[in-house]
Amino acid sequence: MKRHTGKSKDLKDPATVQARLKGATDWTREVNRDFLNNPVLKWKDETDFQRAQRGFIASDEPLTIKDDQGHVVFDMEVYKGFNRFGSPSPETVNPSLWRHAQLNQYAGLFKLTDRLYQVRGYDLALMGIIEGNSGYIIIDVLSTIETSKKAIELVYRHLGKKPIVAVIITHSHADHFGGIAGMASRDELESGLVKIISVEGFTKASLSENVLAGPAMNRRAVYQFGFELPQNSQGSVDAGIGKFRSGGARSFLAPTDEIKKTWERRIIDGIELVFVVSPETEAPAEMEFYLPQFKTLCVAENVNMTMHNLYPMRGALTRDAKVWANAINEMIEL
Repeated sequence: MKRHTGKSKDLKDPATVQARLKGATDWTREVNRDFLNNPVLKWKDETDFQRAQRGFIASDEPLTIKDDQGHVVFDMEVYKGFNRFGSPSPETVNPSLWRHAQLNQYAGLFKLTDRLYQVRGYDLALMGIIEGNSGYIIIDVLSTIETSKKAIELVYRHLGKKPIVAVIITHSHADHFGGIAGMASRDELESGLVKIISVEGFTKASLSENVLAGPAMNRRAVYQFGFELPQNSQGSVDAGIGKFRSGGARSFLAPTDEIKKTWERRIIDGIELVFVVSPETEAPAEMEFYLPQFKTLCVAENVNMTMHNLYPMRGALTRDAKVWANAINEMIEL
């Protein structure tokens, strides 16, 4: 378990960083103005905003998550403060990014369909919840113990306190497994009372990326995610798939059950899952699964509402576009 601050060790004084920020150049203003005037982009279409709110149940207000010492590790309120819903984009931010960042502010517990839920906006990643016959199956556990605890507390308050019977980790990126120790006690997790299910190769891929290559990738991630920038319209606005300013403690536990091939099935607490193994796609070790009784597909991060990069500048392994496309076709077959 290690401490993760979300910032590099050579973080400059915030006042100094703010003083170095500049306004938009003439070129940036012109490009952003052209974007705003592009007739192809339907700025008045509210469909995305309606979808982002669909199934909303509740959220923490304010959504500010702290560690045991009272330090803030994640704060959605800062983003809401400078990027209010309906506010026009400033000269320093592309209008499409400004709009996208507002969509990522819809946070809380959402109902997808009967017995299927998500917690969104409590971290960069989201958490899925399946109601089994006696307890919960959790899909991905966020970046840190603190954000994971806050998310599961929200679930307990509004869906009821039930045991966690299994945790499914869809792939080997830390924002999907780092909060595992926030789900249950280490004794419960290590005793086998809670199954931890992931794809074969998950442990090797996770440790390779976050331990062996961790120091170099963490430095490069400062540039990819803008850790040293203030959260405002001249600094950090959004991270594409969500807000990424989570500090706190990360944890890791190896899976107790590995999925080795596509079409493997498991029945967990009365719920049938059919898995698709998709290594070397969005992550070196990744999988998706289908829930036949709900006619629902969990696509992990191989499909979402952003355009993925094939080579992340933080130094993660280059993604094979052909392999990735084939994995999506296998999901469609399900």
